[in-house]
Parts: sequence; C-alpha cells; structure tokens
Amino acid sequence: EEFGPLAQNLPPIQTILSLAYYILLGFFALFTAVIYYHWTNYSTEKSVSRITLITYMVCTLPLLLIMGGIILVI
Repeated sequence: EEFGPLAQNLPPIQTILSLAYYILLGFFALFTAVIYYHWTNYSTEKSVSRITLITYMVCTLPLLLIMGGIILVI
C-alpha cells in the first residue's frame, strides 16, 4: 500500500533487468581485460596463460548467455 506511488513511477521490470544485464556485461568486459592484461604481462609461461584464459571464458560466457536468455524470457 505505501509503495503504490513509488511503484507507479518505476520503469517496467524488463527495462530494469535489461539495464542491469548490460551493466553486468560491461563489468565482465572490464574484468576480462584486466585478467587478460595481467596474465599476458606477468605470466612466466604463455601456455599456462592461454589455458587459464580459455578456461575462464568457457566457464563464464555460458553463464552470461543463460542470464541474457532468462532476461529475454521475463
């Protein structure tokens, strides 16, 4: 009851979720760039860096795609 006026002024939930998802993608891109920079500049063995970065992408990209799909369904 007391949140009635506030809820009327909010954008639709789809818009809020989409904006949050795009912000999350931005953070992911920034974090990935930092990881890539550190692993390529400070690593002693290039093959370990490559394996680490590939593992990172294989683990995180499907999660982001699933989140994006869920947002489209909502």
